[in-house]
Order: sequence, then structure tokens, then C-alpha cells
Amino acid sequence: MTNHQGTSLVHSILARAAAGIAACLLVVMLSGCFSPHPDIVGSWSAPGKDNDYITYTYTFNDDGTALVETSETSTGQVGYREETTWTSDFGNVVMSFSDGDSIVFTVSLTGDSISDPYGNTYHRSN
Repeated sequence: MTNHQGTSLVHSILARAAAGIAACLLVVMLSGCFSPHPDIVGSWSAPGKDNDYITYTYTFNDDGTALVETSETSTGQVGYREETTWTSDFGNVVMSFSDGDSIVFTVSLTGDSISDPYGNTYHRSN
């Protein structure tokens, strides 16, 4: 093997190693963004998009149960409260109600907010 062939072989090995490392990093990054089980546990709240007198709070517990509350934004007085369940599926969180209805929340890529299909965005409140 000549010196040139040896150098070429080293460059080829290094290029393959770099490509492999880049592919692994991409998989790790994407798996964090699109995890089937996003870090949703906790409370998320925001004033209503069309009515900021009401604040909506969604609490997701680690056992799959959840709680929905509405409260007056100015006083914090709870007006509505319902226990529900939730599941997750690749960046979405499905909250299921006892009457068969459900809401699908989308988790932001950064994981710092969730959005409902009505255009409301909620941030962690705890």
C-alpha cells in the first residue's frame, strides 16, 4: 500500500465515521422531538383566545389521569372542573372525556407549549 492509498483509506474511514456519528445525532434529536411519550406531566394554562376573562388549565398526571378546569382570570375562582384521561402518540396528546369526546393537543417541538385545535396555546403553569 502506498502512502497515498493509506491516506485515502484513512480519509474514507474518517468520513464514514463522521457520517455515522451525524446520523446517530440526528436520530437522537428527532426522537426527542417526536417522542411517543412527551414530557407532558404537569399543568398547562392560558386565558381563552376569544375570551380572556376565562383561564383554561389542563393538568396531566403521570398515571394517565387528567383534570380540566376553567377559572376567572382575575380572581382564580374555579367555574368548571372535570376529570379525564389522556394518552400520547408521537407529539400529540389525546385527552378523552367520559362522554366520548376528546381533544387532541399538539406538543411544540421545544416542548414548552401545547396547542389545541381551536387555536389556543398553553404554557406550563407549574
